[in-house]
Amino acid sequence: MSQLDNKKTNKAKKTFFMLLTFSVICAAVTFACIYNTITLRKENLQNISVKQELQNTIITEDKEVREDAFEKIKLTDKYSNNGITTEDRNISYGDIIYQYESNIRRKLEIDYFQISGLKNKSIQDKINKEIENTVLSLRNDDELNNSNVRSISVSAYLSANFSDVISVVITKFVNEVNGEGIEEYKYSYETLNYSLKDGKKIEFKNLFTQDAPIKNIITQSIYDSLAWDYANNEGLLDADMDNLDYSGIEDDIFKFLVKYNKNPNLKFYFNQNTINFIDEANIHEVEMEKFYESIAIYNRYKSSENLYEDESLVKATNYVFSFTDMTDFVVDEGKKTDNLHYRIIKYNANEELSEECKKAEESVQDIIYQRINEYAIIANKNKQSGYVLDIIYGVSEYYGRISYNYSMYFCSMDREYFDTNLEELFAGEARKDKVELWACDYSYINPEDVTFEEERSLYIEDYNNPTETEQIITRADREQMEAEYY
Repeated sequence: MSQLDNKKTNKAKKTFFMLLTFSVICAAVTFACIYNTITLRKENLQNISVKQELQNTIITEDKEVREDAFEKIKLTDKYSNNGITTEDRNISYGDIIYQYESNIRRKLEIDYFQISGLKNKSIQDKINKEIENTVLSLRNDDELNNSNVRSISVSAYLSANFSDVISVVITKFVNEVNGEGIEEYKYSYETLNYSLKDGKKIEFKNLFTQDAPIKNIITQSIYDSLAWDYANNEGLLDADMDNLDYSGIEDDIFKFLVKYNKNPNLKFYFNQNTINFIDEANIHEVEMEKFYESIAIYNRYKSSENLYEDESLVKATNYVFSFTDMTDFVVDEGKKTDNLHYRIIKYNANEELSEECKKAEESVQDIIYQRINEYAIIANKNKQSGYVLDIIYGVSEYYGRISYNYSMYFCSMDREYFDTNLEELFAGEARKDKVELWACDYSYINPEDVTFEEERSLYIEDYNNPTETEQIITRADREQMEAEYY
């Protein structure tokens, strides 16, 4: 064979192998595309299946709507605390892990309570037995005998105690060292919710009215909770949360609602303003005020008869969805004129005062009522407006030196608003979070309808040698301060 023929043969071989390699690559790419297409179709079918099941769930949610046998709640309604008290109990197991004088802590500490004060002792005993059995059932001997487990605590807390219902949340906390020598902290929860009228347990659905869109409420609440957690974990709290990718969160919501549709008996507990339902290790919060027209827990279980031995403990003094009980601190409240409402709060009302302190209190009260009279003159001159005056004061003694102080806010509003919406304004103030008692500037509660007029404050360090003068901030002063700040 000639050299030319050899070159032709080699060239043909190279061409053959190139074509073979190209065919293999094409086949691989085609197979990958087919595989990916099948995978995507499976995922899409799964998502479609989940979302279709969710849609079917929402569509069928309100088919069996019945009327409730109680009135729907209003934001100006007030609720009563229950006439029961609690007694703390403690049980300890295992080795001593801490001791200081008489304070001893063992490996497992169980703290719980028992209720008392119900007239019906069989209902009371039933509830107490179930609380006790539930906390004791969380004892685990394997954990107690495990040297890697450092401490265990089980604690029961009375989360709600109003409107003839109670809610109990039990938290188990385990501190354990894993195989890599790293401390881990594990939490788990149990909950118990009862009607005190008959001792029966309350189901999640009974927290809401019959016509409540429960799944929509759950969806919004989980979304808010997960979106905040996601942004927090990603360090994006300062970012525009509306522009974040929440596709994973939406999938989690879909899956949870499908589970809920199959089993609506969620593990939950509640208090005066939130319903908290538990999904594995996550606790999601429903803000009751946001969905107040759908909330039934305040009215559904209220008994027409007195359930308690001490009826004096049952007082309808708090606005719904609020925690603050001002009963012991409001020393005077009412209308000085038909268009001026005032409230006087004493922040240390429960303290015993010496005779000298009582004289100082009379002095501060004289100033307060003088100011009320001055504002009444303004109100009488402007009958087309309504006014609120909120005042707080206190008197104290420290190493023989008596001091007192007060602060007050004077606000105005349209007369029609004053005559028709004052209770709503007060209810809104009661629902504000407070770390301490305050005099309220109602222009912060409803800035659209209420206008700040004046703030007065005085602090006398030494009652017997006063040198301080009253401080006054007018509307013009505040506007100037805000302009300089912003």
